[in-house]
Amino acid sequence: MDAAEARAYINGSTAYSTPVRRPRGPLIICGVAAFIFFSIFFSTSSVQQVSTIAKDAAYSLPRPHMPAFPEFPNLFRPTVHQPPPQKNSSSGTTKWYSDWKWLNPFSSSVTLDETRVVLPPLKDRPHIYTYYDAPKNRTKEVVEEEKQILSLWRRAWWAQGFTPIILGSTEAMQNPHYETLQMRKLDDKVKNELMRWLAWGYMGEGILTNWLLLPMAPRNDADLSFLRRGNYGTKLLRYETMDNSIYAAMTKDMINEAISTVLANPKLDKQASLQDAIPDSHAFDIQVQPTGFALYNIHTIRNSYKTIATGLETNEAEGLKSLQRLMTSHLHGTFLEQFPAGIAVLNLENLRTTMLVSHSVQLANILNKCSNSPIPGSCPPNRPSCRSCKTGNISYTSTISNDTKSFTIGVIPHPYTYALLERAPSEIDVPWVRRTSERDPWITRITDNIAKGLSAYGRIITFKNLIANDETRHASIWHTVERDWNWKDLEWHFGFALPVPEAESGSKAKIQPAPEALTLIEMTTESDPPQFAELLRTLGSNRPTSRVLADQVSLIKKSGEILTQEKFKGPVDMRGVIEAWNLADTEAWRFVNAFAVREHVQQERWEREEKRFFGGEGVQ
Repeated sequence: MDAAEARAYINGSTAYSTPVRRPRGPLIICGVAAFIFFSIFFSTSSVQQVSTIAKDAAYSLPRPHMPAFPEFPNLFRPTVHQPPPQKNSSSGTTKWYSDWKWLNPFSSSVTLDETRVVLPPLKDRPHIYTYYDAPKNRTKEVVEEEKQILSLWRRAWWAQGFTPIILGSTEAMQNPHYETLQMRKLDDKVKNELMRWLAWGYMGEGILTNWLLLPMAPRNDADLSFLRRGNYGTKLLRYETMDNSIYAAMTKDMINEAISTVLANPKLDKQASLQDAIPDSHAFDIQVQPTGFALYNIHTIRNSYKTIATGLETNEAEGLKSLQRLMTSHLHGTFLEQFPAGIAVLNLENLRTTMLVSHSVQLANILNKCSNSPIPGSCPPNRPSCRSCKTGNISYTSTISNDTKSFTIGVIPHPYTYALLERAPSEIDVPWVRRTSERDPWITRITDNIAKGLSAYGRIITFKNLIANDETRHASIWHTVERDWNWKDLEWHFGFALPVPEAESGSKAKIQPAPEALTLIEMTTESDPPQFAELLRTLGSNRPTSRVLADQVSLIKKSGEILTQEKFKGPVDMRGVIEAWNLADTEAWRFVNAFAVREHVQQERWEREEKRFFGGEGVQ
């Protein structure tokens, strides 16, 4: 500091002051922020440019194919449950989706697919088991007849909503208690009864029945409805007067615990039956005498059907064949008895569409004919005072109803089939569809009795509920005109073999719109075909000529071939035009078709799985 500066400092002059150092923090922060901003801006632009270049290169250059390597399991990751299978299913050109929204007027609003139909979810079918192990001293003929009765047992329980499974010694040997049983010296009767339980205990919960026990009641019977619900309580269940013919259990442990208790009983060899060997501490839940089951054991046969008993003693194979016919006639008679008003065939009463009901008329005549019985007029064991089977009434109606006093047989034509018959002999064109043809004529006419005043879209809901609801579906059967019925599917649906001629029976035999077109052309009024005699008589003088009936058969066949094609072959997709103009009729047809196909697929899939069992031969 020089002299002048010293004086100024001493005198307090403001001419001199110490240099002030301003803080640099805000400047640094602003600089860093600016650097980050410009870095992100330019880097983003670069990435976008690189991404655009890469995308262009991906389209211009061939993509290298990398082989797919198998995914090795991660041993350090816990096992994960697989998701349930999809609800979408298909068979051929028929597609469906199971969902609780099945009462929606149009399936496409749920599936977002014009070709997939929404159906009600399938109900669980409780497992019902029976045990069969043919003794070595059985002849081949006797074993074959017993298998036929087992087939009858399976059909009857399947039609009532159960999954029937035949068990044998193979399943019994898988039970851990099998070795303990082999070490005990028991009577053959008690040992066979325990083998039944061992097989049942290996499979688990469900129902165990004698293979001579049949469901002989309507589908809404209280006992059958109870068993279908699958809630059998906390104890083993059995019924009064049914002896050892039917049991039910909720869990596998219940069955095997009872088996352990029986095998531990030192007086087992002196017991008359397995249930007598179970102490009171493991008592059964005993239900009252059921009304829905018919037991055809040797005791019942000797007391009620002496003709069958004599046949079994004389020739066992022939006696079993007679027993099978007796069971079938009782099942058929029980079916007819629950519909006192007879069988109703849905017929539009239109001369142009007479042959649409050809399948229905044939099935009605077959169902209305009592099965051949070795003891005519006899009743099943559970209903000794039944109404003996007799030919009922076949009526023809143009509308459906909620009344379950009659059994309805209904077939529905595709709108394209209906249009072909209405327009014949002229060709279908767009002007005729838009200006002349009626819109949704089928659903409008048949639901006039139960949905009068509603639009066609509202009638769809009523129609779907009628044919798929549990309370009314047992009183009708529905099918599409263009798809053939076969006897095998019908037998599984009704639960008994239909009384058809031997030449027409068989697993592949179908109900055809017989007589064929050539036969119809040669047909005269004096010689009506027996399948349609009653229907033609109701038409009287207004009945179509033979040539018109033949033309209708040809048009139905032509439409069926077109509907199986993925795309309509022609300059204009008239099938699509007809479907778009008749949305309600199209939805009804697809619903009925998918409902019938799903029923067939479910039964066929289960039967294919079960065919691997029963000694490797299966039961037809």
